[in-house]
Amino acid sequence: RPSVRPFVCSFVCSFVRSFVCSFVRSLVLSFARSKFQCNITWKNRGGTCSVVLRAFWALIQVAPDDCTGCETCSFAAATFDAAGCLWVVGGGDAMTRGASCLDSITIIDPYAEVPTWRPFGGKPMLKKRCGLALACDGKTHALYLCGGYSGGTTYQDTVELLDMAGISDGELLPPMRHGRSGCGAGVGPDSALYVVGGSDNGSNMLASCERYDPREGSRWHELPDLPTPRGYLAACFAPDGSLIVSGGCEDGWGSPVDALEAFDTRAGRWRTLPSLPHARSNHAIVNAWCA
Repeated sequence: RPSVRPFVCSFVCSFVRSFVCSFVRSLVLSFARSKFQCNITWKNRGGTCSVVLRAFWALIQVAPDDCTGCETCSFAAATFDAAGCLWVVGGGDAMTRGASCLDSITIIDPYAEVPTWRPFGGKPMLKKRCGLALACDGKTHALYLCGGYSGGTTYQDTVELLDMAGISDGELLPPMRHGRSGCGAGVGPDSALYVVGGSDNGSNMLASCERYDPREGSRWHELPDLPTPRGYLAACFAPDGSLIVSGGCEDGWGSPVDALEAFDTRAGRWRTLPSLPHARSNHAIVNAWCA
């Protein structure tokens, strides 16, 4: 007669594993929600417990103890203006699909004796959005708000032009060819706006790259595709006028890549640079070169 011992052992092991996973999951979820004010998704794949923390997409806790007047949000975008003030734009109450998004723009002077958040003097954003990309033109004080996620299944193809001096109200530019969240953007040496990568549904990662010249003011131009399709990447212009694109996610699971590529705006082609030391997504890169 076959022994029942293996079956008893298997049952006990399964029960203990299930109990431990449930206990750990409860602790992790409780800690993350209270500590980071964000929702996380628990994935159980093939019987193996794993936590997907949706990569802390540029999570910005914009209400530190010594600063007041700004909402706490995640997946916002930020930049500095010529006066050294920090602008925080958009964001949401979570970093997952279904988030409630903001249309607020808040500013702080970190060098003030008492740093205090204040709302932008102009109107709020025309579209609520998180996961957007910002591009600033220092010559004209123009701030471009590109793409982003607006809740539900809405991934924005809209771009807003904001006057950082507050002289004129924001305006909507012609829509991009693709809706995209988690994209990269920058104003090139030709004063044109470049937008690259992102995701059009949170799972499909884009290779698309587009260019908008405000002097034409009518349409976007499709550029050669990014060699490595990805979203939730980082991008900025280098001193030589190349658009640098770093890291990102290659799929909806948030799998990071170590790709580093550069677009030559004059030659109109991409080149591959040495890979990053570590694969990463939802990070930032900056041009720290000073004339």
